[in-house]
Order: sequence, then structure tokens, then C-alpha cells
Amino acid sequence: MADPRVLVTGGLGFVGSAIVRQIRDLHPEWTIIVLDQHPGPQHEDSWEFEYTQADITSPASVCHAFQQTRPQVVIHTAGVVPPLSER
Repeated sequence: MADPRVLVTGGLGFVGSAIVRQIRDLHPEWTIIVLDQHPGPQHEDSWEFEYTQADITSPASVCHAFQQTRPQVVIHTAGVVPPLSER
């Protein structure tokens, strides 16, 4: 099997970004895809992963992201967190 394409949902969040860093450090040859609802990093030249924007609460959005990225492994760290004022 070729090096896997690993998609990390919530990959820009606290837990997800830690996982992305670990994968990158341990397996730099793997393709890492970050799926997050928030806009991606602004400095594309410094990205060490692919980025796709999707809303995990929308099945159509997630399906479209999976069709675009074709991951072989998915690590799900995304969650719906209410705004600070509602917690």
C-alpha cells in the first residue's frame, strides 16, 4: 500500500492540530488533509498539509469533502462547541 492519505476533522483545533503535528513528525511522507469549518491557514507556502473546508453538521458538505480528498484514513476530532457566551 502506498503512503496513506489521512484526513483529520477539526484539524485546526486544539486536539486535531496536535494530532496533525504528530503525524507530520512521525510520518512526513504521509499526505495529511485537514478538514475544518474555519478558514484555513493564510500562508499557503508554509502548509505541511492539504486543507479543505467543510461543516461536519452538514452531510452534503462532508460527503463533498470526502469525494474531493479521497482519504484512506479518517481521524475524527471535530466537535460542535457553543460560543463562549452560551457555555
